[in-house]
Amino acid sequence: MESLRLTEQEKEWLVEAVVNQRYALEIVDAELTDLENGNTSMDEEKAKNLYKLYKKLHNSRL
Repeated sequence: MESLRLTEQEKEWLVEAVVNQRYALEIVDAELTDLENGNTSMDEEKAKNLYKLYKKLHNSRL
């Protein structure tokens, strides 16, 4: 698979679109589910921060 390179502006637009369309919680939830099921790996610190992000998104209903 070819690596996708985005400019900082494109990254900002992508994040804005994901949040505005209310997909952010779904995406983070899927990432955590993959981690729990062993389908993906990441360091412990990143996993903790991803869970904190999930809680933040869930509490704000995004």
